[in-house]
Amino acid sequence: MQPFGLPRGTTRLFLVAGHGSVGEQLEQRLRSLGESHWRDELTVTWWDPDAVAPAESARRQGQRRVTSETELSEECQRLTREVRARSPIVETVANGRPNEIVDVSPAGVLVHTLKSRRDGEPQLVPGWMVNVAWEHLRRVGTLEQDHLLATDGLNVKRSAFVIALLANFPGVTVESTRPTVLSFHGGRSSSSGRCEPIG
Repeated sequence: MQPFGLPRGTTRLFLVAGHGSVGEQLEQRLRSLGESHWRDELTVTWWDPDAVAPAESARRQGQRRVTSETELSEECQRLTREVRARSPIVETVANGRPNEIVDVSPAGVLVHTLKSRRDGEPQLVPGWMVNVAWEHLRRVGTLEQDHLLATDGLNVKRSAFVIALLANFPGVTVESTRPTVLSFHGGRSSSSGRCEPIG
C-alpha cells in the first residue's frame, strides 16, 4: 500500500531538503513509519542544494563543484577504501540490506543498492555526509541514526548507508539496532573536527 495517497505504482519521490514545510512534514511522516514494508519498494531521493552533486550532474546542470568544504576528507577516503578492500558489500545495521561500494573519490562514495541496481546506475553519497557523521561520532562518542537523519540534527538523508559504512570503521561498535546507535572507542578528533588517523 502506498503512503499519503500516492498514485499506485509510484516508486520514487524527489524532495528538496530544507526547502518548504511540505517536504519537512513528509520527512517526519516517512521517519514515523520506520521500516514498514513499503520502504522496500519506494525510493525517496532528497536533493540538497548544499550537497555535492555527481560530476556528470554538475557538468550538465552547472551545479557547484566539489570543494574542500564538501569533499570526502582524505582520512575518510582511506578508511572507506579499507572497508571496500575487505568487502565491497556493507549491510545496513537495522535490516541487513546490501550496499555495494562501487568507488571512492573526493566527491563521495558511489554506492549500489538493490533499488539503484533496478534503476541501472549507482548513486553518489556526498562526501560531506560521511564527514559530518564521522566527526560527530568521534567527538561525542555515540551516533544515533535518528539524529543523523533529522532535519534538526545532522540532516544526512543517506543515513542508512552512512551508518553501515561507519559501523565498519576502526574503533566503532554497534550499540543498538533499533534504534540504531553506534559508539566509538578509539582515536580522537582534531580541534577542527577533521578526521585524524587512529593510532
